[in-house]
Amino acid sequence: MMKYTKVIGFLSVLGFAAVFPLTAQAEKAGTTGAGEWDKLGTYTYTYSSPTVYSSGGDFRVCLSGSTPFSVSLHLYEDDAGDNPDDYVGSNYFSPGECHTFSSIGKFVDGSNNKAEFFVTDYSGKSKTVTFYD
Repeated sequence: MMKYTKVIGFLSVLGFAAVFPLTAQAEKAGTTGAGEWDKLGTYTYTYSSPTVYSSGGDFRVCLSGSTPFSVSLHLYEDDAGDNPDDYVGSNYFSPGECHTFSSIGKFVDGSNNKAEFFVTDYSGKSKTVTFYD
């Protein structure tokens, strides 16, 4: 009787798994669909990050969790030539924290129809940020 109960229990679990299979989904690299974040890059810098290109909409900045301090990051749109850079805004970031700058489409300009964004701060310390568009 004990063997019979174990066999029935095993078959029940096997049947349950067949009816309700476990699934996993891998993350795709590269450009994602509308309403999803596209990773533009991860950069380590001291005073000013490299410039990245955004197509508008919303722009997301994340401070790496490996950065051992909190900091105010200031987002600018880089204007070529003698034009002054446009100030977009700032946020205070704790390690591992992200902030979204919304409705940044007005900064899209130039022949490439992109906004050229970078962040800066005044800590004088090395930090790592990731940009998303």
